[in-house]
Amino acid sequence: PFDPLAPPPVSLGTNIAIYIGAALFGACIVAAAVRPSGNRALEWPPIAALGLISYGVFLWHQKMIDVASGRLAEMPNVVWLGAAALASVAIAAASFYLLERPVMATSTVRNRLWVRHFLLKQTET
Repeated sequence: PFDPLAPPPVSLGTNIAIYIGAALFGACIVAAAVRPSGNRALEWPPIAALGLISYGVFLWHQKMIDVASGRLAEMPNVVWLGAAALASVAIAAASFYLLERPVMATSTVRNRLWVRHFLLKQTET
């Protein structure tokens, strides 16, 4: 049975590799953002697309790691971590385009109308 309090079956070496990889990736992003000539890396379409869905990836990644570690436990860590990463990106992209974008577009129009109504009311009094 699934125990939400149990740590995922990841070895210490895998954890260290993940943390080092994440730190290096973060350092590369910061370096690209700081250097004026390095901004081209952030304009690369896959990185720009990941930036659009990054919040969704953040929301989904832990659940996908839990699911992949349980279902693919007999596979090497690289396999199920890769599957979790791909699933996180796929679900985040789907939720961005099918849910977040339509809601943001609708709420923007509603917010504009509400702000206009509120401002007009304030100026009338």
